[in-house]
Amino acid sequence: MRRTQPQTPRTPISSKPDRRFTPTQTPEEPYNPTLSGNAVKDFKENTVIGSASQSYAGGFVGNQVGAIIEDSTVESVNSFTVKADYYAGGFSGVMRNDVMDGALRNLGVDLPDLAKPQSLVENSTLDAGVTVEAGSYAGGFAGAMANSFAVNDTVNGSIGVHASGVVLANDTGTVKAGETVALAGGFTGAATLGWTTDLGTHDAADTNLLKTVNSLLTTALEGKQDVSTLLSLVGIDESVIAGVKMDGSFVVSSGDDYAGGVVGRGDGLILAASDGQHLNGFSFWKHGRTLTESRDNTVSGLKSVTAKGDYAGGIAGQLGTASIGGIVNDTVGLGGFLPFEVSALTVNGVADDGYTVTATGDYASAGIGKATGGYIGKATTAYKSKDADGNETNDVPETAAVTLNDVKSVEANNYAGGFMGASGPGDLVGSDGLNLLGLGVLKIKGLLSVAQGVMIQSEGVTVNGVKTGMTITATGEHKTGDVTQYVAGGFVGQSNSTQVVDAHVTGLYTVFADMEYGNAGGFVGLSETGGLADVADDTSIIELVKVNGLVTAVGYMVPKYTNTDVRYVNGGNVTANMAGGYAGDFQSGKVD
Repeated sequence: MRRTQPQTPRTPISSKPDRRFTPTQTPEEPYNPTLSGNAVKDFKENTVIGSASQSYAGGFVGNQVGAIIEDSTVESVNSFTVKADYYAGGFSGVMRNDVMDGALRNLGVDLPDLAKPQSLVENSTLDAGVTVEAGSYAGGFAGAMANSFAVNDTVNGSIGVHASGVVLANDTGTVKAGETVALAGGFTGAATLGWTTDLGTHDAADTNLLKTVNSLLTTALEGKQDVSTLLSLVGIDESVIAGVKMDGSFVVSSGDDYAGGVVGRGDGLILAASDGQHLNGFSFWKHGRTLTESRDNTVSGLKSVTAKGDYAGGIAGQLGTASIGGIVNDTVGLGGFLPFEVSALTVNGVADDGYTVTATGDYASAGIGKATGGYIGKATTAYKSKDADGNETNDVPETAAVTLNDVKSVEANNYAGGFMGASGPGDLVGSDGLNLLGLGVLKIKGLLSVAQGVMIQSEGVTVNGVKTGMTITATGEHKTGDVTQYVAGGFVGQSNSTQVVDAHVTGLYTVFADMEYGNAGGFVGLSETGGLADVADDTSIIELVKVNGLVTAVGYMVPKYTNTDVRYVNGGNVTANMAGGYAGDFQSGKVD
């Protein structure tokens, strides 16, 4: 059934909600509703929160808008179920930024530097057996996150998450009407930019600030001024998952695209340690919030991740640059707001049996099904600083590495990999200016070229198979007249201009791809020099070639593999039309 995405109850953040703004005023300094030290305990047997016909349901809160929840718990001896049409989570149905009301007319006003429209859940715990069911946006902790923060949160218990699928009646920021959405994640179904720039684009017409920010932000960008506060006000800022601990048994499934052990789909997501290097630049901590204890991310007890469509991953189904529908020219930079990061993370499969990742369609891996534009492991740039002499340093701790343990199997129709199914540069392509996630609020005329795409940079990643050996399989079969190349690799299926340092695959048993049109390798199935066009969806490419005056799109960079290796067990083997112990089809790249 085709359904319209739900309108959101509006709860504007304001210390004086009865005041209205004149066109020349700045928004009121925000007040974040705060819940501290609260608990929900012991549901009765067979408790069901929410219903399949309504949206926004959670074990603690259904709809969290610009609110802070800290040191709070949901704890139950009896298991319970959370159901929703959209947005169901074991703790929160949706965590999202508020929509700031008001207007900004010129650069002479004082921007509200303390503006914190985001939501935050910190030091909070879900301790129970939970079944989460939604049409879309289902998560073990939060159904979805929009420009929000989850810091040092804990999930304990047997968690089952399923998104059955909903056919959209109207466009959202990233999905067109008529398409099906079914995002599911062990922690959250989706982690995106601000509400009105993606998940809640249907609310955008109601926001004064978003409409009037056009000329202000354009002028600021052209003048190379710091626009971080302004961007944050309208939701052009990342979601952050930092220091999360998940312990128990986790089963995640999507009836269509996007299923992940941690997140179904992440756009510009920061998944990293909860330290000052990652948090101090964001509004809450920039303006006085005390950092909590720093900790890394761990997932223990992952059992299975399944997508009936595309994009399945033990970490994420897909991670990419934030889908800012347009890009900037060479003189106006916005790149700092785009790439994703995954670091300081360990994923452990269930004891003895390990975990499986399966996509009936394309893109599956024990890590990230499809990765475009970001930093992984010790490639993080968060620790860059300058010494007393002004020289740049980047003292990344060893704990920033990423490790996957007890991987049993990865299977996809195409693009199957031990850590990434496919990887490549991110999409920074635009037409005649900035068009933030399709809102059409910004235009910078005279665009002659675009900034270089953000490549995948990975350092310090290890993939360990189960004792009996990990299997990586591309199940697609060649059909007469079809020229599709099926790829599978112990670390990455298809690598487009990927930069990999210090990566290791152990306990590999078999890698398989089609015997007529298949490429399989113990480390990489297909390595080539290429840009986004080689891994992007067809619709992206159509828009790319329509750009008037477009000189260049994404830079073409040579892949590089430094200090990488693969180790087999039990007489392991690689089988395909083009097969190799390290690489199947090595068209381009450098191995050190």
